[in-house]
Amino acid sequence: MATIRANGRDHTRGCRRPSAQMVAVNQYDALIEQGKLEEAEALINSKGTKQALEEVRKNNLLMEKTLAEGRKVEAKMVSDYASELLMKFDIASLRFANEEAAGYLKERMQLDTTMVDWGIDYANFIRDYLGRYDEAMAIYEKALEQTEDIFEKAEIYGCIGHLHEIRGNYDSAMEAFVAGVELKESLSTKTASLATSYHNIASVHLTMNNYDEVVPYLQKAQEIYKENGDSLGIAFVTSAMAVVCDDQGNFEEAEKNLLKTLEIRERMLGENSLDVATTCANLATFMQELGRYDEAMKYSHRALGIRTKVLGKHHPDVAMSYLDLGSLEGELGNNNENLRYYEEAL
Repeated sequence: MATIRANGRDHTRGCRRPSAQMVAVNQYDALIEQGKLEEAEALINSKGTKQALEEVRKNNLLMEKTLAEGRKVEAKMVSDYASELLMKFDIASLRFANEEAAGYLKERMQLDTTMVDWGIDYANFIRDYLGRYDEAMAIYEKALEQTEDIFEKAEIYGCIGHLHEIRGNYDSAMEAFVAGVELKESLSTKTASLATSYHNIASVHLTMNNYDEVVPYLQKAQEIYKENGDSLGIAFVTSAMAVVCDDQGNFEEAEKNLLKTLEIRERMLGENSLDVATTCANLATFMQELGRYDEAMKYSHRALGIRTKVLGKHHPDVAMSYLDLGSLEGELGNNNENLRYYEEAL
């Protein structure tokens, strides 16, 4: 038979090898044309297609069952390992080893990327303890796309609001907090989480010196905190009210509210809490304004000590403490100390 050679391959002209299926069909057609119906039927039955199909389906069911069982085992192991990572995170946190602690939360997040709250836990930690704001924001934005749960979305908006607040983007923070409140209010339930959202809005108004806007939100939050017996929530209200009282020149009430805030936070969170550090920093500023410099110095150093211990030496909040001390030393005329603290902050 003639062949054509092209590109190193042989191509047989005018001839295609028939497949087994084509042969069977041709045999079937020939038998039908010859009127040999029983033989045609026997030919069809001899292929055993039905039995083969049933066997394949049976095997597939077994494989699906095995796969389902394997998925259950995998899910249990993921849950167990995630719990172990969380325990390691706790230990690292108590040692103030924040990079190590963050690593455990990140590994937990990567175990199952469908667990939105695992990602949020990691993002919140690196936001608050490592100052990795861009990475945290990327996780928040991805989480918003992932979830359809209204409450979960509201919580994520709260996290985004805090990040903007830390960066000083107060309009963006307000926008995010309001979006979260609107979602929570649509659920028609007065939860502690809703109170937190109210106090987040109040906090931004406070920072922006919108005092007329602060009190209504504080009152809404306080009502829910009292209903739920939430001492830490009440501590936020007393802290915010201290700022309002200070602005209005009611210094006695401002001091009472600040000391009440410190007492609650020390009792509920412990002496090394960052919230305790914030309260001490607020007390230092308040005492400095009143000219009570010894007390201001005491509270300012305590805030610096807590922040350095918990956050390490290179966190923005530690820099803020150095700035506060520099300002205080400057008012006292201690220029060498004033300069030293500013250099530390820089």
